[in-house]
Amino acid sequence: MSVLKVVVSTHCFGCEKAIRLSMIAAQRFPNISVDVVNLEKQLDAKPSQVVAVPAYLLDGKLIFLGNPREEELFSVIAKQSNAFGQG
Repeated sequence: MSVLKVVVSTHCFGCEKAIRLSMIAAQRFPNISVDVVNLEKQLDAKPSQVVAVPAYLLDGKLIFLGNPREEELFSVIAKQSNAFGQG
């Protein structure tokens, strides 16, 4: 199962949108696991390749730094995880 990890922080300007996008992705792609990591609550959970938030990682690979357009995110998930068509 592929894993989409969305890294956010509490006081981040774009992180509310990132959380919304992660919830939509979870509904649209039920065959992937979506994990939202708040760095202020999970200090030891910061992936080494994350230098700013929001950040999106798919199977450990950084795919977006900052918020993508919804269609961009879904396209990358579909191509890299073969999970498209489930929503």
